[in-house]
Amino acid sequence: MMAAGCHQAQSIISATRHADHAAIPSDLWIHFHAREGNRVARTQVDAGAWIIPTFLTAVARRPVVLGVAPSMLQKIDGRDGNMVERWGTVAELWRYPVSSLRGERIGTAPLDTHGVLHDRGWGLIDETGSVAAPETERRWRFVPDMLARIGKTGVEISTDGTEWLAVASKAATAAASERAGFPVTFRPLAITTETTSAAQAAPRYDRGHLHILTTASLRSLADLLSPEALVDVRRFRPNIVIDMDRAEAGFPDRQLIGKQLRIGDALVAVKEPCERCSFTALAQGELPFAKDVLHAIARHGGGGFGVLASVIETAPIRDGDPVRLI
Repeated sequence: MMAAGCHQAQSIISATRHADHAAIPSDLWIHFHAREGNRVARTQVDAGAWIIPTFLTAVARRPVVLGVAPSMLQKIDGRDGNMVERWGTVAELWRYPVSSLRGERIGTAPLDTHGVLHDRGWGLIDETGSVAAPETERRWRFVPDMLARIGKTGVEISTDGTEWLAVASKAATAAASERAGFPVTFRPLAITTETTSAAQAAPRYDRGHLHILTTASLRSLADLLSPEALVDVRRFRPNIVIDMDRAEAGFPDRQLIGKQLRIGDALVAVKEPCERCSFTALAQGELPFAKDVLHAIARHGGGGFGVLASVIETAPIRDGDPVRLI
C-alpha cells in the first residue's frame, strides 16, 4: 500500500489493462490514500492492471508524488502482491564452469538455489590441494587463458580453444599440467567452505550466488579510461549483465544493494558490492594487462564493481528477460 498526505488533495490515476496479467486475482487491489483534513479518501485500482501513478495535486502548495517519480511505470508482481518497477532487460548471461578459467556466454541460465547451474563448480588444483589463484600467484597466470564450457560430455576444458576435453579425464589433467609446467588436476569445488569434503575442494571464496553488472557501469568505467584498457565484460566475469531502461552516470549497480529483483520468473536478493582484486587487470585471451582498470574502480567505485545476489526463487533466466525492482 502506498500513502501520501496533504491538506487537500485530488488523486489522478491512469490505468490500462494488460492482457498478459489476466491471471492475477481480481480481488487483489491497490489502495491509494489521500488525506483531506481528518478524512481519508481512498482510490482502489485492479491489481491486474499496469499502473502509472501520476501525481496528487496539493491545492495548497505543490504536486505530491505517490512515493515514486511521476514517470515511473509500476505493476503488481502476481506472486507476492508487491509493487515492482521495470528496471531493465537482461543483455547477457555468462557461466564459468571452472573457477578462474574463461567462461561461456549462454542464452538461458538455469538457476538452482546456489546460482547458475554448473557455475564455478570445478577448480584447478595443485599437489598441495590449493586452488588456482591467478591474481595472487604468478605461477597461475596462465589459467585465465584456458577455457571451460558445458559440452556433450558435461564440463569440458580447453587449453587452446580447439580441442575440448572432459574435465575429469586423464587427458584434461595432462593438458593442464603441460600448460602449467607442474602437476595439476581438476576437482569439484564445494559450495561453501563449510561443506568441503575429501571429494570436493574448498571454493576460492564464499560469496553471493550471482554476480550482476550493468551496461551503464561498464560505459562509465570505459569513460574513465583510455581505449587501450579494453573495458570488456569478460574482465569482470558477471553472470548477468543488465541493460538499464534509464541510462545513469556512475556505477548505478550499487543502488540495488538491499533490494530484490524479479528477473524473468526468478527472484534474487542483492546483498553486497562485488569487491575487486587484481584478477580484473590480468591479461586473458585478447584482453591485455590493464592495471588502470583496477585503479579506476578503487577511486570511483570504492573498490566495488557490480553486485552480488542470492537466489530466493529459482527459474531459468533468458536473454531479453525483463528485470523489475521490487
